[in-house]
Amino acid sequence: MRKAASLATPAWFNAYHPYADHLQFLSDLAAAYPSRAKVVTGGTSTQGRPIKGINIFGSSGSGVKPAIIWHANVHAREWITSMTAEYMAYKLLTNYGNSTEIKGYVDKYDFYIFPVVNPDGFVYSQTTNRMWRKNRQSPPSGSSCYGRDINRNWDIHWSDPGGASTNPCDDTYKGTAPFDASETRTLAAFLNAKKNSTQEMKMYIDWHSYSQMFFTPYGWTCTQLPPDYTELLALAKGFTTSLKAVYGTTYTYGPSCSTIYKTTGSSDDYTYGVTGVKYSFSAELRDKGTYGFVLPANQIYPTGIETWAGVKYLLTNMK
Repeated sequence: MRKAASLATPAWFNAYHPYADHLQFLSDLAAAYPSRAKVVTGGTSTQGRPIKGINIFGSSGSGVKPAIIWHANVHAREWITSMTAEYMAYKLLTNYGNSTEIKGYVDKYDFYIFPVVNPDGFVYSQTTNRMWRKNRQSPPSGSSCYGRDINRNWDIHWSDPGGASTNPCDDTYKGTAPFDASETRTLAAFLNAKKNSTQEMKMYIDWHSYSQMFFTPYGWTCTQLPPDYTELLALAKGFTTSLKAVYGTTYTYGPSCSTIYKTTGSSDDYTYGVTGVKYSFSAELRDKGTYGFVLPANQIYPTGIETWAGVKYLLTNMK
């Protein structure tokens, strides 16, 4: 029986794809570069799906250099985020051999890129409700509404008022306790294990859509700034300037609370404040609302290309 053609080609970025094909893309991409990449599991979903990602490593091998971890499709309907994460993984691997710049990044850092960290919600958004946001966790006692917002469920200022909903039927429902979602609990364990290993952890980015924004901590407070604020803000400015230079796409940037709205129990506040990753960011990709979550497939490539330009600024300028 003839093996199916690899999905890890430039044509992948011309369309959106079913979840099973995303898994195949990661497998195909890793198989094409066995000395530079492998498929890894970063957690487990509520319905038992492994949260798959790709580990991209350089000349030292896997698990040696400081970890860079990116999460995408945290919210199910934000399909552009998984495509963008995969585009950056594709660039890192396909250009390692012909770009001294990219070889420099891959030899310096160990990348762990998770394109779909909410697989249950993502599948549901493809099969049942395109606008679904949360995971697919069973309703809490007394409710018939499914799902936790897995970017309000991390154990950082989780119980503070005003940054999430306590109503199980709301899109920003934070759950009954911090880490009561399998996704957040297991993803946090993966992050903390990397940080606490000899490898350590250098950077975290949580990719979302839409609004064209790039955030530094904090989400939980609009009055307090993180100790590394000046450096992080300069990096955020550089990201947005580099991104804009490609197609003229304008992003706003700043601390997430004052730039968009207050969020409690968010992943980048957790990685910054608990895990101890100085370079913790989150982003809202294209667009500003014309298409919103249903961004046309012909914007996958430009979104990937401009986002990669911003990320390269970060990789070059982190201390």
